[in-house]
Amino acid sequence: MALPTDYQDAYQAFADQLECLMALVTLAECDRCQLKIAADQLQQLFQSQILTLSSAGAHLPQSLQSLQVEIDKQLRLLNMDLLFWQSAHRPETRQQRQTQMQNRLTLLGQYCAAVLVA
Repeated sequence: MALPTDYQDAYQAFADQLECLMALVTLAECDRCQLKIAADQLQQLFQSQILTLSSAGAHLPQSLQSLQVEIDKQLRLLNMDLLFWQSAHRPETRQQRQTQMQNRLTLLGQYCAAVLVA
């Protein structure tokens, strides 16, 4: 079953914004405010454009519904990682948290790619 066009467009916008956020996180000196804004925008895009499509009655295969649940969970965990990163004082801890955010964004990118291929 092909992904409905509305979903394709929404997930492509999500993938583009995810890529921008990944670019910010990989910078050696991340700007806290800019990173928080970008993460919030990504979460808002997912909730307002993708989850609203699901609640509007569009029928998706179980596998895609499962991916959406997992993406939502990973976005919430990303926000927690961001909070811990912002509050870290030691450079080693900040680097660990930054690496964790990069890993989570990579995973989100894989989920998004899986949805777009479906």
